[in-house]
Amino acid sequence: FFKKKKFKLQDIISYLKSHNFKNFLFVKEEKKGSPFLWQIQLTLKISIMYKIVYFLPKKNILNKSSRSFHNPEIIFKNFKGNLGKSLSFLLKNLFSKRPNFKGRQVFSFFFYQNFIIFRFHRYIFSSSSKDVKLQEIGPRFTFLFYKIFKNIPKNFFGDF
Repeated sequence: FFKKKKFKLQDIISYLKSHNFKNFLFVKEEKKGSPFLWQIQLTLKISIMYKIVYFLPKKNILNKSSRSFHNPEIIFKNFKGNLGKSLSFLLKNLFSKRPNFKGRQVFSFFFYQNFIIFRFHRYIFSSSSKDVKLQEIGPRFTFLFYKIFKNIPKNFFGDF
């Protein structure tokens, strides 16, 4: 996470491309106060706009677990149809393709009527290894798929 400071979006993207970054995520607040999450896939030249409709920070989650530095498993549920398959492909590009199962961590994405629900859990095996429980790590958020663009919208740079 980095604060934008006084850099222009064009300069940030040029820097990221020159250092072989593949994705760029940022939050932008629109005029009406609605926060939007933007995902820019630099290699495919695709931008996706999601409206953040719910966010619960880690500090507000009861009985939370702590995160380890293992790469989590990624689970996508109900990403069907052309839109669902495209979104799951683009979201998968944000994460390591080699999960470390020792960490027992999982990112879950659930797609329902253009809403994407995100949760971050650790799974815990019982002493008999027959039962599994989930303990939330956090944060929780829900975002609404808003729009997909081929490249970055031209009028976007002035508003950032």
